[in-house]
Amino acid sequence: NAALIAIKPVPDNVDRAIVHSPILSELPSIKRFGLITMPPVATFGGLFAAGRFSDLLANALTSQGAAHGEFAS
Repeated sequence: NAALIAIKPVPDNVDRAIVHSPILSELPSIKRFGLITMPPVATFGGLFAAGRFSDLLANALTSQGAAHGEFAS
């Protein structure tokens, strides 16, 4: 299983490109989950930022996966 994840802010044209692209819209991860977005994380936060990133990533995957019966723990 794989998922395509974007960290906000995601430009509007990215969502449109994925929906309207004949190649991207056929990717199994896009068909299954769509584009999963996460809030931004400070890049200079050291271990705190790494911990926040891992928490946000886990939440994004489990919430999106739970909606589709996958990735849930």
